[in-house]
Amino acid sequence: MLALVAISLFVLLSPAQETGIRKASARTPPAPGQSISDNTGTYKRGTQDAPLIVEESAKEQQDNAAQQEKQKKENASIRSRDFILNLGIVIVGFFQFLVLGGQIFVYIRQTKIMGSNLAEAKRSADAARDSANDSRTTTRLTQCADVLIEGLVVDLGDTLDGLDTSIAIHFKNFGPTRATNVVFDFRLWAGTIFDIHSNLDPVVLGSLDSKPLIFNQFREIMSAEHVDPIFSGKAPMQFTGIIKFEDVFAQKHEIECFGMFNHRTRSFSANQTIKKDNPT
Repeated sequence: MLALVAISLFVLLSPAQETGIRKASARTPPAPGQSISDNTGTYKRGTQDAPLIVEESAKEQQDNAAQQEKQKKENASIRSRDFILNLGIVIVGFFQFLVLGGQIFVYIRQTKIMGSNLAEAKRSADAARDSANDSRTTTRLTQCADVLIEGLVVDLGDTLDGLDTSIAIHFKNFGPTRATNVVFDFRLWAGTIFDIHSNLDPVVLGSLDSKPLIFNQFREIMSAEHVDPIFSGKAPMQFTGIIKFEDVFAQKHEIECFGMFNHRTRSFSANQTIKKDNPT
């Protein structure tokens, strides 16, 4: 009984199976070695040397062609979009490169301009400093104190032996401003006859002020027999000394003086005066 039912079901289902096989064969090509049936119901099998060629219907061919054409268009559209995107990226990168190059050029130009401006500013500053230094130097030279020897006086006195003779050196501030901490340090001598030293405590000399430095009378430093060699020139009498002072600009000055006695004219002459500013 069961065998009869199974045979009946097989007979009923066989046409539907064959129709499904034919439709599947029409849609997809068979794999190598796969059998397929034609419209007559007879199964055919292709081989490697003689593959089975399945003909498609005209509608299916048109559908496949349309599908392939659509796929080609989609692929072409995708490639076109990719190309445009890549081209846009290249163009943007090129313009960014141009912008960067322009910025570098501008920076280099600005650097050169700044360097030129700095050099010009430095030259202007140097010129201004030099001008200020020149002006300050001129001001100091024209406005500072200037203490020098104004004159030397040889007072022979009233006696004929010359023992009342005294010598005085007069100093004067010829500058327009005062001199402070003025120091006179002088030495007077005549061979081996006498050698005396005289100085004054520091004083202040205003503009055009004078100050004398008086040495001892001859009678205080020598006997009568020593006077004649001095006045006859056998024992040359001379002096040396230094004048030191500060001006209102806090600059220190030092003047070295030297003078010789002329026995014929009975007078001194200052033969040498050496100035030293800012002595160490």
